[in-house]
Amino acid sequence: EHMASLVLKNGFIFQGKPFGFHQDCYGELVLQTGMVGYVESLTDPSYLNQILVFTYPIIGNYGVPFKSRDQYNILTKFESEKIHLSGLIVSQLCQDENFSHVQAVQSLNSWLIEEKICGIEIIDTRELVKCIRNCGSMPAKIIFGACAGMEFPSLSISPLFVSVKTPKIFYSKNSIGVKIIAVDCGIKNSMLRYMLNLGVDIKLVPIDYNFLPELSSQTYHGLFISNGPGDPKICTKLIENVSLLISSHHACPIFGICFGHQIMGLSSGFDTYKMNFGHRGHNQPCKESILGRCYITSQNHGYVVDYNESNPSWKPFFTNLND
Repeated sequence: EHMASLVLKNGFIFQGKPFGFHQDCYGELVLQTGMVGYVESLTDPSYLNQILVFTYPIIGNYGVPFKSRDQYNILTKFESEKIHLSGLIVSQLCQDENFSHVQAVQSLNSWLIEEKICGIEIIDTRELVKCIRNCGSMPAKIIFGACAGMEFPSLSISPLFVSVKTPKIFYSKNSIGVKIIAVDCGIKNSMLRYMLNLGVDIKLVPIDYNFLPELSSQTYHGLFISNGPGDPKICTKLIENVSLLISSHHACPIFGICFGHQIMGLSSGFDTYKMNFGHRGHNQPCKESILGRCYITSQNHGYVVDYNESNPSWKPFFTNLND
């Protein structure tokens, strides 16, 4: 039986059975603890150039749905137009003929073949997860040939690869007259849909777009900064623009998620750093600072804002209890 190898930069090698599109792939090895949501995860632009390990033992049991679109021509079951990760690792893949869901039209394996994405079944993903937990996320390769003399060049993970190139306008069908500028660092379809369903009109702009004139003149009423892949510090122009907006006399509401939240932190004088293996899953406990309540949240990020009390203008609203 044909086998493939997962080769880690630290020298560990795991053998497994390949599936999907049979080609070598290279990416940052990360883990995800969710039981469901693999369709959404695979199409999340935040996973750009990463090899994703699912800790849940069987993946693909409910197949892949039809690519339906909503009234705004946004895909309803997918977070973007394509798969962004480099490779997929599971303990057990549901076989092509065994998936079952009323909305499913194909298997996970056939979808990966269409998208030219490589996968590998590694029986003991628990040992692999321990390796990531102890050593941190690292470059890795899925290969079909010899493992000797393996090189691991630096990875290029940037939101510029997934950001829109020109602005796009979305008008809500039940508009309440609120217009916002959304900076696309790798925005997910569900975020656009949530805001449009709330009656908000959206101007989706590239990551290097100068939004200051439109917000200063109150042509638009707020700024949204989306999720995205990579290190937020590389987006120097966006950080500068957000910093100018925060300090201006025409400051407006600003909301950042994930990558966008880190951009807000950098723009406000805080630092960011890369976590050992990040938070990726649907079971992250967060404590709300005012009433002390704990909420279970879904997260996907490898960088975090380094909070300190040197800036008294800011206080944390939620803190991850796993840190």
